[in-house]
Amino acid sequence: MKLQIAVDLADTKRILGIADQIHNVIDIYEVGIPVIMKEGIIHNFVFCLE
Repeated sequence: MKLQIAVDLADTKRILGIADQIHNVIDIYEVGIPVIMKEGIIHNFVFCLE
């Protein structure tokens, strides 16, 4: 079983801060489309932290 977290409402700085704090306890860190649209990122992406 894998643990996944999705973030839909945060800016890039906060998203990276969260990832830095939880990277050792989760398997997949997903950045949601609302964040991608707000931050101007073209492609959807998922951080796999294995």
